[in-house]
Amino acid sequence: MTGNDSENSARAHKAAATRLFEAMGSLDGPGIAAEITDDFVLKLPGSCVLSGEWTGPEIAEIYGFVSQVLPNGVRLELHSMTAEEDRLVCHASGTGETVDGESYNQDYLYLLNFRGGKISRLVEYMDTKLVDDRLGKRYRVWAASKDQDVLPA
Repeated sequence: MTGNDSENSARAHKAAATRLFEAMGSLDGPGIAAEITDDFVLKLPGSCVLSGEWTGPEIAEIYGFVSQVLPNGVRLELHSMTAEEDRLVCHASGTGETVDGESYNQDYLYLLNFRGGKISRLVEYMDTKLVDDRLGKRYRVWAASKDQDVLPA
């Protein structure tokens, strides 16, 4: 890959990531779908109720749950992005409010992989204690109503 190709690829990946983060922050399902591959994987490391690897319909389900708890989404502020080859790293922070009026202010580090111009994998590092504190109880109730296994808390 020449220098120009590499720069163009980095710019394209940053633009796609920015569009994805905007769609994620506003809980825009079609906007998210436009930026990801059909076999996209969302990995949430750690041991909170949302931790694990999510794929396909599971991702839509989890975003449906999140939209109930954070009805106005999370406003993301992107602080930095670094792209190389098929990878991108992004540092961001987010602000939101739960349906109960509690603040949901997160720090994020995202690792993204690209394939064919779309995002194929996203690893989202965040404050897992905040996730459990603000979303945990509601997630357990929601998961039970869906007859799904509750992820490790």
